[in-house]
Amino acid sequence: MKRLTSLVFGLVIAAAVLSAGYSAYWYVSAEQIRGGIAGWADDVRGHDTVVEYQDVRVSGFPFWLNVMVDGLRVETGEDADGGYWGWSGSWIGFDIRPWSFSEIKFRLPGTYQVTYPVGIFRPDGKEKAGARSLFAISSKAEGYIGLKDGFQPWAAYVDIGSLEILAEDIGPAGDNLLEAESARISIRTYSPGEPAHLNSTLDVAFSLEGLVLPEDEDLPLGSRFDLIQGEAALMGALGPAPAAAAVQDWRDEGGTLEVLRLNLRWGDLDVEGKGTLALDGEMQPMGALTTSIRGFKPALEALAEKGIIKASQATTAKVILGLLAKRGTDGRKTLSAPLTVQERKLNIGPIHLLDLPPITWK
Repeated sequence: MKRLTSLVFGLVIAAAVLSAGYSAYWYVSAEQIRGGIAGWADDVRGHDTVVEYQDVRVSGFPFWLNVMVDGLRVETGEDADGGYWGWSGSWIGFDIRPWSFSEIKFRLPGTYQVTYPVGIFRPDGKEKAGARSLFAISSKAEGYIGLKDGFQPWAAYVDIGSLEILAEDIGPAGDNLLEAESARISIRTYSPGEPAHLNSTLDVAFSLEGLVLPEDEDLPLGSRFDLIQGEAALMGALGPAPAAAAVQDWRDEGGTLEVLRLNLRWGDLDVEGKGTLALDGEMQPMGALTTSIRGFKPALEALAEKGIIKASQATTAKVILGLLAKRGTDGRKTLSAPLTVQERKLNIGPIHLLDLPPITWK
């Protein structure tokens, strides 16, 4: 009996010691997180970046470290055109297992503000200075960041539900830029292999469902996209140099973009494809996709109606592509044909569709 009592007493003492040790570890970890956020903020402030927050709260004992950063605002320094990146929200949350810091889950508030340099969306090279702010409203915004040695991110995933993006202001006066039933993106990076141009350094997968753009955009097949989905692998490494130089080096070393999967459902148009893209000597896209296209006839008619292609082009394309298409079991014709880009000309099979605007790299 004494031996049993001693054993039980020993187990209780051991459990108490372990519990106290784990509790101390949890609270030390919580303080290290607070200190780490403060240190990160001080560090980036020294690189022409604004970081402000009101408080850092840590809860979730014993199985989680639930971190809430209240009133966070981050803004990079302005570029030569007065543009900058920024994010602000009432809070941002991080969820971490105390015994594993290799994966961090995060949550965003229902409403947050994103600021971006206006000029990055001008592929035609026309200068446009300054920055623009957008307000995002969503029913859900969460994801995770995967970390490797040295807390370097190597993977990320974002899942957003019922997204609405407004410009300038929230409310009746706000300019509704887009809505989406859901938006997802995942990114995974790899260390460059040898030879670099034959190995993926970045994998990206994305999906937009129920995307609705403003009616005044007057798009040929309507303002709603039922599905935009893709998966791609960047072959070859992009260096840290400015974008134009880094992209040129990547091209010169044989870099390509492997489109592993592309799906588009827009009005009557239903496209599936895969292929390879690269940059030509003028730093313009070139490549070919193997595609399966349904609803191409109404799509061609809509392009002609909007003046994007000539009516004669649409008529010729419908006849030739109609002969190449095969009727499926559901009665709809499916066209299997290459979609090619060369010298800024977009072609489907033997038919030239349209000329693409030039891309100017900065």
